[in-house]
Amino acid sequence: QMQTSPLSKVLDLLAELTAKITKEGEAEAKAYAEYFDWCDDMARNAGFEVKTAEAKKEKLEAQIGELTSSIMASTSKIDELAA
Repeated sequence: QMQTSPLSKVLDLLAELTAKITKEGEAEAKAYAEYFDWCDDMARNAGFEVKTAEAKKEKLEAQIGELTSSIMASTSKIDELAA
């Protein structure tokens, strides 16, 4: 059986470590890309939700204005009939 030199053992360990670090780096890059995509999706969805809520708010405010006018007209009519 052939004896391995200390230098060859160090080179083998460095090669193993390089492969391990490269593999871990690729896994981290993939996880980061997935997280980045998730963040983009959440930001886009939040933007749509805000726009939808703002449109709904405007619609409800208009409806409140219409109903307030109706209440005032009805109150006026009631006052006329009661007089």
